[in-house]
Amino acid sequence: MLNEMKKYVLLHAKTLGVDKEASTILRNIKSLDDSIHGWGYTFFRAAEKAEKRKNATLALGLYNIARFPYPKTPIQIEAYQRYLDFFKNYYISTYQFEEKTTKGAQQNFYLKTGRYNDIVILCGGIISLKEQWVNAANIFHSMGFSVILTEMPAVGENKTPYNKNAFSMFSDILDVIGYSEKDNCHLIAMSFSGHIALMNSFIDKRIKAITMVGTPIYDLYHNYDTFFSLPDITKDILRKNTHCIAQNRETFNYLSNEFSHEIIKNPHLNIFYLQSQFDDIISLTEADHLQDKFGNFHKLCLPDEHGSPNYHKTVIFYIAWSVLQHSRKKWPLRLLLAGMTSLSRRLYQIKHIFFKTSSR
Repeated sequence: MLNEMKKYVLLHAKTLGVDKEASTILRNIKSLDDSIHGWGYTFFRAAEKAEKRKNATLALGLYNIARFPYPKTPIQIEAYQRYLDFFKNYYISTYQFEEKTTKGAQQNFYLKTGRYNDIVILCGGIISLKEQWVNAANIFHSMGFSVILTEMPAVGENKTPYNKNAFSMFSDILDVIGYSEKDNCHLIAMSFSGHIALMNSFIDKRIKAITMVGTPIYDLYHNYDTFFSLPDITKDILRKNTHCIAQNRETFNYLSNEFSHEIIKNPHLNIFYLQSQFDDIISLTEADHLQDKFGNFHKLCLPDEHGSPNYHKTVIFYIAWSVLQHSRKKWPLRLLLAGMTSLSRRLYQIKHIFFKTSSR
C-alpha cells in the first residue's frame, strides 16, 4: 500500500501546488504509521514548519497530504483538524469566503459571491478536500462567477451517506443559497463526484452543465472485474466511504445496488468529459455511456495516466473553457481558452517527443 500511496499522492500534490516539496519528503517515509519515518508524522512536521514561516499554500498542502487519503491514525486526524483551523483562520475569518451549511448540517461548504447570477460548484473525488480548490475558485470568481466549494459524501465535512441519497447533495446546496432555474449552474465534478452530479441533474433542472474529469459512470459499479482491478488504495477508500469494511465483494455489491439508476437522455444538459487514455482507475469505456444522450456532449482524451498530471495546464484550460462555453459569456475568452487548451496539449507532446529523441 505504501508504494501506491507514494505514486498516487504525487498527482494530488500537483493539484495542491506542492509536488516538488512532496517528492522530497516522500524519500524519507518508510511506513504508514505514526513513527518518526511514518507518513502522517513526516508530512505533519513539514506542514508545521511551513505554517510557522507563514507559507499558507505549502502548509495547507502538506497538512492535506499528511491526512492522505483519509484521516486514520492519531497524527492524521490531528493534521486534518489543523488543516481546517488554518484554512478557516486564513480564508473564512478574513471574509474571502463565506462558510455555509445545508439543511440538517449534512454539508459544510464555502461560497464566494460573484458579479453574475451564473454559479460554478467545484467538487473533488473520493479523496479531495474542498479547501484545495481555492485557486480555481479565485479564477472563476475573477471572471464574474459565484463559486461554491464542496466535497463528496464521506469526505471532509460532508456527512451525507455515500449512497443514492447523495443524488440530491448539489440540490441541497442550491436550496440554501436560493438559486433559481433561471440562472446557470455549472458543476465541475472530479472523478467519482461526476456520477453524483449526473444523477442529481436528472432531478434538478437548475443544473445546466457538468464538467467531469475521469468519472466512472457505469462499468465500475456493475462489472466486478472492473472493480476488482482497481488499485488497492482506491478499493480501500471506497470501503471506508461506504462503511463496507469487510471485503471487496461487499463494497462492490453495495455500489451496484445503490447506483443502479440508468442514464436518462436529457437534451437540455451539457456534458464535458475529460478522459485519460492510460487511466488505471477509470476505464475508457465509461465515457461511452454518455454518448448521444445529451444536447451537447464534448470529450477530450489526453494520452496520460489517471488525472493527466503531465497535462496539468491543459486540464485547467479545458475546465475553464467548458464553463465559459456553457455560460454564453465572454466569447473572445472562450476562443482564447480553446486555443490554449490545444496549444498546451501540443507543446507537451512536442516536448515529450524531443526528450525521448534526445535521450537516446
